[in-house]
Amino acid sequence: MKKICSLRFFRKFAVVLAFSFLTYSYCLPQGGVIAYATGQRFDFNLNPLDAFPCDVQLGMLTHVIAMGIGCNAGGTLHTLNLPAFWHGGIPDIDWNGQTNRWLESLVNRAHNLNKKAIICVGGDYFVSATNSANLDIFVANVKRFVDVHGFDGVNINWEYPANESQWNQCVNLLNALKTALKCKHISMSLSSRRPNGYPNLSIPQNIWSAVDAIFFMTYDNADWTPHSNANSSNSVVYDWAFWWGNPPPIHLDKSKLFVGSAFFGWDPVVGEENGGSKIPYKEYWIFPFSRGDNMGDAISKVSVNYDREHGGIMIYELSFDFDPNNANSLLNAISTTNNNKGGYIQPCAAPTLTYTTSPGPGVTTVNNGCGNIVIQNVIVNNGVTLNFINNCGIITVNNVTVFSGGKLMLDGGEVIINEIDVRLGADFEIR
Repeated sequence: MKKICSLRFFRKFAVVLAFSFLTYSYCLPQGGVIAYATGQRFDFNLNPLDAFPCDVQLGMLTHVIAMGIGCNAGGTLHTLNLPAFWHGGIPDIDWNGQTNRWLESLVNRAHNLNKKAIICVGGDYFVSATNSANLDIFVANVKRFVDVHGFDGVNINWEYPANESQWNQCVNLLNALKTALKCKHISMSLSSRRPNGYPNLSIPQNIWSAVDAIFFMTYDNADWTPHSNANSSNSVVYDWAFWWGNPPPIHLDKSKLFVGSAFFGWDPVVGEENGGSKIPYKEYWIFPFSRGDNMGDAISKVSVNYDREHGGIMIYELSFDFDPNNANSLLNAISTTNNNKGGYIQPCAAPTLTYTTSPGPGVTTVNNGCGNIVIQNVIVNNGVTLNFINNCGIITVNNVTVFSGGKLMLDGGEVIINEIDVRLGADFEIR
C-alpha cells in the first residue's frame, strides 16, 4: 500500500495531484471474439517477433490470450511453452522476473489496436500450487508476471478439478486472483467433456461470481451441429446444462459464457483417444476430420451464440488458420458473421456515483464497481474511517477535508485529487 499525504498539513489552498494506474473495468458484453495464440507454434527464427499473430488477426479480435505459462508444484511458474526470446536471460526452471520478447510485442500491439491481452496459466500441478501452503506464492507470481508484461487479465486452464476439494481450491484461486489483480479480467476454460472417472458433480455455483468469463470448449464433446433443440446431445445448451445442472440456473449471467471454436481436428483413423495429433484446419479443411470446425460450424456458432446473448466466441487457436485475408479463413468468417449480427457490444458504463455524505463515527465502505465516483464536499472527522475500495473506475476528489484522527482511503483505477485538506494527525491513503 502506498501512503500519500499522511501527517501533513494542508490548509486554505488546493492540493492538485493525479495518480493514474492503467486498468480496465471488465463486464464482458455480447459479441466478443477471443482467441488463443500459441507462440511456440511459430518459428521466430524465420520471422519477426511481431509476425504472429499479425495485426490483421488482432484487429478481428476483442481479446487475445497468449499461451502461456505453467504452474509448478510449489507455486512458481515455468515458461516452457513460450518462445525462447527473453530480456535478461532465458529462465532456467522457474521464471524469475524476465520479460519475454514475444509477449512484450503481443501486448504492445494489442494495446495499440485497443485490444485486451490475457495470459493463460496451465499445467499439471494446480492441486499442489493452490493448496493452503502455496496459494499466496502462486498468486503473487502470477500477479508479478502480469505486471511485468502489462497483461489485462489471466485465463486459468485447469483440466480438471476432479472432486469437491479440488473445485474448492479452484474457486479459492480465482477469488484470490480477482483480489490481487483488481480490475483485471479473470477467466477459466472448461471442457464440455468430463474426463473418464469424473464424479457426477455439477460445477459449483460460486465459481460464477469469481470469474468474468468462462470459455466453454464445446468442441471436446462432439462434432458441432447447429441444433436449435436444446436437448440435442451436441448443442451448446445441452452441454451447458450438462455441466451446470439441468436446467441451468436462470440467475447466471449469460454474457460470461464464451462458446469454443476449434481451429483444429483429430486424425479420423487414430483419433485423440489413441494418441492422435491435432491437425490444423488449414490442412484438413477439405477433409472430414473429427471434431474440428469447418466454415459452416464457425458461422453457426457465432449465430447461435449471438442469438442466445452469450458473451461471444473463444477460438483455439490462431496458428491453425489460414492467413486472415484468405477466403477460407475461419477467423475472417467469424469476424464477418459477428459484425453482421451486430458486432462487439461494449459493456454498459456503470453510473457515476456522486458521494456527498459526511459519515458518522466508525467505518464506512463505498464501492461502485466499474463506475466512476465523485467525492464532493465531504468532511471526515475524528473517529471516522471512509474507505472507497475495489473500485475500477475513476475517483475524483473535490473539496474534501480530513481532520485529525480521521482516515480516508481511495482505491480506484485512477485517482484524481482536485482539492483536499488533510489536517495534522489525519490519515490519507491511496492504493
